[in-house]
Amino acid sequence: MTASAGHRGFAGVGVPRLSEVLELLAPSQLRVNIELKNSVVDYPGLEELVLEAVAEAGLPGERVVLSSFSVESVRQLARLTEMEVAWVYGRPQLRPLAHALALGVRAIHPSRRGLTGGLVNRAHGKQVAVRPWVVNHPGRLRRMFALGVDAVFTDVPALARAIRAEVDAAARPRG
Repeated sequence: MTASAGHRGFAGVGVPRLSEVLELLAPSQLRVNIELKNSVVDYPGLEELVLEAVAEAGLPGERVVLSSFSVESVRQLARLTEMEVAWVYGRPQLRPLAHALALGVRAIHPSRRGLTGGLVNRAHGKQVAVRPWVVNHPGRLRRMFALGVDAVFTDVPALARAIRAEVDAAARPRG
């Protein structure tokens, strides 16, 4: 399998194995979000395989977030590990925070669409991190950071960092 997605200059570039990515990241200080892609097709034992790969890489648990759209996978991960587990969802949910707490997660990764400051505040009140996806537009990045989200998933990290710094500076008391 190649990772080119039709982009020139990447032909023949293979998709790295999770163990290779973790080996590359282990010496850094970066946090890694490992999203288990098992919401459409069930992969029995995937949770255990991912936890084993993280352990073998020697990556400290505080640098790892395990996430999935699959409610069953999220529930299982929350039972199996002390690492941060996040529930990813796209469609509007009736009571997303209550559902997330029932699953035992410490973070939610909602779609940016429909995300409100009220949800962010309630989540933070329960020590649940909020990281919306995928936020690329400058105006949307400003809005998300103004709402107080913990981080965003984005394809433009330099822009997101710059806008976050701008929003944080504007929010600081002057004097």
